[in-house]
Amino acid sequence: MISRHWKDARDAASYRAEVTGNDELGKRIREMYLRDMCSFAANLAEDIDEASKLLDHSSVNVMRKHYRTRVTRLKAVR
Repeated sequence: MISRHWKDARDAASYRAEVTGNDELGKRIREMYLRDMCSFAANLAEDIDEASKLLDHSSVNVMRKHYRTRVTRLKAVR
């Protein structure tokens, strides 16, 4: 069900971009997948726990393994 809504929203956004004359953006939007957006959303979160809650995953390990590509910054010791 969510994938159907995703497809409808993606098609509407690409159509809107193409109508305004931005064919390249419309093409890039059509090439996007739902899993790309999950990864993007996970990387927007500050830490791995927040990303896990955002995407409603029960395990942080799933988030770390499949979605989170952003590097966690370490605090300086000195």
